[in-house]
This record gives sequence, C-alpha cells and structure tokens, in this order.
Amino acid sequence: MATKPDRQTFYALRCVSNLRALRRDEPTFRELLAEALSAVSKLGRDKAAEYGRFLDSVCVRLIETPTDVRALCDLLPDEDAKLELLRFIARHPLVDFDLLIAFATSPEVLGTLPLDSSWVEPIVLTYGSSKLAENRKLSIEEIAPLGLDVERATVRSLLGSALDAGLLLEGEELRLLELFPSDKYFQGRIKRPGPATAIYSARKS
Repeated sequence: MATKPDRQTFYALRCVSNLRALRRDEPTFRELLAEALSAVSKLGRDKAAEYGRFLDSVCVRLIETPTDVRALCDLLPDEDAKLELLRFIARHPLVDFDLLIAFATSPEVLGTLPLDSSWVEPIVLTYGSSKLAENRKLSIEEIAPLGLDVERATVRSLLGSALDAGLLLEGEELRLLELFPSDKYFQGRIKRPGPATAIYSARKS
C-alpha cells in the first residue's frame, strides 16, 4: 500500500505539475507561499527541501517583472513575510538579472515594498555594474537612478569604480566632491579646478 504523501510533498508535486493553476487558486496559493517562506527561513533549505523547490518554481515560472513581485508580496500577511520573499528573489541564482535591472528603474514599484538592504543592495549593484560594463561615459544618475539615499555605500562603491575607470562624464567628478564632502578618497583623487582653469572653462562656455 502506497504511503500518503505529507503536506510538503503533496504541494511540491502539485506545483511542479501545474504551478499556474495553483496560482489561480489564490487562497491555497497564498497559504502555501507564506508557509513555504516561513519553513525555509526557520529550517533552512535542507530541512524544508520541498518548500524550497516550490519557491524555486515561483521565482522561475511566475516572475517576469517587478509588478509580478509586488503582486506576490500583496498576498503575504505581513512585512516580515514580504521581506523573506524579496530576499529570496533578489538573491536567487536562477532569477534573471533583467528583473533586478528593471527594479532599479521602477521606483513606483519599489515605493510600495518594504525596503531593506538585504534585497535592495543586489538590485543597486546589479544595475550599476551593468551600466559600467557598457564602457562609456556616464552621469551619476545613470549609474544610480534610485539616488544616493538608497544603498549609499553601494552607490559610492560603484561611483568610485566609475571614477577609477574614467567613465564619468565631464563635470561629474566635481559633483562627487559635493555629494560626498567627507569622502577622503574622492577628496584626494579629484582635483578642483584652479583659478586659471576656471577662467578658461568659463571662456569656452
């Protein structure tokens, strides 16, 4: 006689065979999503393997845009559960980098989610790194479209890399001195224009 599968295995098998149908069964999906996040958070992937596989499937098959992520967060009961989901997605090895990049240009979505370094930092870093990889002159806003107040340390690191690689547009280096007035590296690395240079620049303009 076959052994009846436990709750984890039952849902895992069901989600693998027809995850989108399960998603349409919102009450069941809502309960399972919260349960899976709680189990993986408390027990770890090894002891909650089936729940982990369910969450893997959610990341790969149900999420294409930041709006999809927000829709899933809206199903969860509290901010802690939402943060668990956001962390899981932002650091998941199978999540496409394009999703993280899209988040960096979707402040209207970010503004509706609980912000925390544990999941916002990968977004800021992934987006900024992708811009630096274009190997062209950039503005500060192009590297950090969410501004300096979102993951300031990560943004500063990205801007430092851009400075060292000579990838900042003309005038942006001096802006770094204004935006990071106490940064000793920037202060030592960037030379302010002397009087003669300033006069020459004014004549050119």
